[in-house]
Amino acid sequence: MAKKQLTATDLYNYVKCAHRVYLDSNGDPKEKGEVNLFVKLLWEKGLQTEKEYLESLGDKKVVDLSKKSVKETWPETRQYMEEGAELIYQACLKYGFYVGRPDLLLRHVGASSNFGSYYYEPIDIKAGRGWEIRDGKYRKFKKHYAFQILFYQMLLGRGQGYTARVGRIINVEGEIEEFDPLTFKDEFGQALAEVQKLVQGEETSEPVLGGRCFQCEWFKHCRAWVDKTSDPTAVFFVGKSKFRLKEVGLREVRDLAEMDISKYLEPPLKIPGVGEKSLVRMKQRAQVLVDGKPLIRKGYSFPEASAEIYFDIEDDPTRGLVYLFGLLTKEDGEFRYRYFLARNPGEEEGTAREFWAFLENTEEAVYYVYSHKERSTLKHVQEKYALDEATLEKYRLSEFDLYSGLI
Repeated sequence: MAKKQLTATDLYNYVKCAHRVYLDSNGDPKEKGEVNLFVKLLWEKGLQTEKEYLESLGDKKVVDLSKKSVKETWPETRQYMEEGAELIYQACLKYGFYVGRPDLLLRHVGASSNFGSYYYEPIDIKAGRGWEIRDGKYRKFKKHYAFQILFYQMLLGRGQGYTARVGRIINVEGEIEEFDPLTFKDEFGQALAEVQKLVQGEETSEPVLGGRCFQCEWFKHCRAWVDKTSDPTAVFFVGKSKFRLKEVGLREVRDLAEMDISKYLEPPLKIPGVGEKSLVRMKQRAQVLVDGKPLIRKGYSFPEASAEIYFDIEDDPTRGLVYLFGLLTKEDGEFRYRYFLARNPGEEEGTAREFWAFLENTEEAVYYVYSHKERSTLKHVQEKYALDEATLEKYRLSEFDLYSGLI
């Protein structure tokens, strides 16, 4: 039997969900749902980002192979590389059942390859950023981006006999971001071996139901499997820890609902990375599912402040744009709605600065939010426009996250 194609997309998806990789190659297509509208929007954004970048190159000669199939593009890519084309868009790289279509192949001089005194480097154009920022520092490069570049480098290396020493992408801002491929070499090798088994059906996997699953075409399939098997991921926030839970005998929702938590806090049943607080939450949520009744928890105390501000941010993740800061303020028993709105991308910085002035001038207030989104988005805005860091810290000290504080 012929081997099924393994692509860079499989490696991208593997980082997010191994079961998705298995289903894409071995699942029943009839069980797939429609593509989520938000996912379609992200696809369109990706294509738009690529188009805008190509337009920014001006008169630079680009060989465009985007409208051709893999069968057509592979020999043409080889031909253009042999001829020394400066830049190839949507080329095709192939080795055995491995197939990759990097957004760009860029010719470099300074080292020789099988083609002559030049070599090619694969570059992807992304509708996001490669380096993830935490607390103002560059902490790590996105693994799913890196795996795709390493895959292209592997295929290209086999064809041209030379591999670029750095990995690069072009981010949503049109900036080049670099990373060291050696940082991911071992992980990539392990992932490629696992993805190969999943694609060929030599191994299977299990769904890990979570928030991001709603955007997947296989969601209904996985939801049905989780319900049928009473899988632990039916319990909110269990996620990939379910595999460690199953190793100690917590295989179903009822097992979580009835567990003696103390048994799993000490060897030999201690679960790596899952502490008492998490187990308590899992048990309570499992009991709600098993009993079919709500669990009424004890009340909470909230911060005392002269003003309560219910705060929400709206942004467009496909464009990296923050366009609305909305606030409902309760002060002296009266409610007041206020907003700071960027009506187009050009107004984003001015809107952010106006909101920053609001934060700076507002005293004795508590900001109620639901999840870390507002906090992390404000950090991104602060870094993007070099806004006052002390004002952001003032906000942080005044924020009350209802999700982490109550749930």
